[in-house]
Amino acid sequence: MRAEEKAAGDPKKQKKLVKQRAPEGSVGWDIKTFERLQTAPSEGLVSRFDISHGMLLLVLSRESDGCRAMRQLIADCHETPHKKRALRTRAWQLFRALIDRQIVEFLPRSGEREQADSTATPFRALVVCPKSVTHGWLVESARFTPSVNATAFNPALANPDTQLSSLKPQLLVANYSQLRINSEWFRAQKWDAVILDEGQFIKNPGSQVASVARALLSRHRLVLTGTPIRIASAIGAFPPIPNVQLKHMIPMSLNDCIQQSHFAPG
Repeated sequence: MRAEEKAAGDPKKQKKLVKQRAPEGSVGWDIKTFERLQTAPSEGLVSRFDISHGMLLLVLSRESDGCRAMRQLIADCHETPHKKRALRTRAWQLFRALIDRQIVEFLPRSGEREQADSTATPFRALVVCPKSVTHGWLVESARFTPSVNATAFNPALANPDTQLSSLKPQLLVANYSQLRINSEWFRAQKWDAVILDEGQFIKNPGSQVASVARALLSRHRLVLTGTPIRIASAIGAFPPIPNVQLKHMIPMSLNDCIQQSHFAPG
């Protein structure tokens, strides 16, 4: 403005006057821009909702139920149903990462948790595997599911029931010989999940170990094997539950069993 004022009375200076340019990348606004904004069709709003560790921590830190608030937040966003499913999966993955890194932990609710703990039985799973892979089950369980108390079956104890006395989710690992020798004790227990690793050990439906496997009481049953066996042998070892139609044989992780049981935390 000062340069224009100085050159106001001198035509030569007015010709040489160079106006200051706007910074590179800036958008100039004039009357034409204003008119275009008034007459042009409006642009559609596009939702770009996303979930991060920081956002999840802020929601979980609420005094109310943070998990329920996170589910409601995803349900109320303007994303497509497909994107909402992906967001729920993403939120669960982040939540599991926070739990595994011990950044977030489950705290008992006052009154409710104490009453539930006094009446509910903790989640209990039985893994039957060859003796050579027992250690692998214990090590990998401690690594990937630290919230589960994984122990090896000890038949030398005077009272084997003490191995299932933990208030935490319990994973008991036994080998096929222990299952056959201590069949009465295993059949007397109620399991939330029974997993047979190296399932070819029960390929003969008439064997003693297969008979014991059929007699185990369990809500979830899973046979793992890398050796081809007849489907009839696997189903024979784990017969279908009455009034339930077997449509698919779907692998289920231990975490899935815990989450689908009524003993799931939270």
